[in-house]
Amino acid sequence: MSRDDVHFVGIGDYALGSSFSRSTFQKSGICIYILIKYLLITLIFLNSTKKKILEICAVQTVTTDKRMIVICVYRSPSGDFNHFLRLLDMALLSLNKPSLKILICYQHTDL
Repeated sequence: MSRDDVHFVGIGDYALGSSFSRSTFQKSGICIYILIKYLLITLIFLNSTKKKILEICAVQTVTTDKRMIVICVYRSPSGDFNHFLRLLDMALLSLNKPSLKILICYQHTDL
C-alpha cells in the first residue's frame, strides 16, 4: 500500500485520524483510526520523527466526557534504541498537556 492509499481505506464506522509512512523503505507505516462520531485533532511531531529511529503519529480526541491523546509509535529494529528513547521523550514533553490521559501504542516487528 502506498503512502496515499491509506487515506482511501475504509474500516466501517472509523476514519483515519493520523498516519505516518516512509516512501523510501518498504514495509513501514503506522496509522490511527478513530470512530467517526468522535471529534479529533491531529497532532504533528515535526521535530521528533526520524525515519528508521522514531516514527510517530498522534491524535487528540475531543469528547464531552473524556479528552485523551492517542499516540502510535514505531521503531525499526535496525534503529538506535537510545536515540529512539530520546526522541520519544522529546515528543512527549512537547505535548505539555498534563491534564490529558495519553495512550501510547507501539508497533513491534522483527523483520
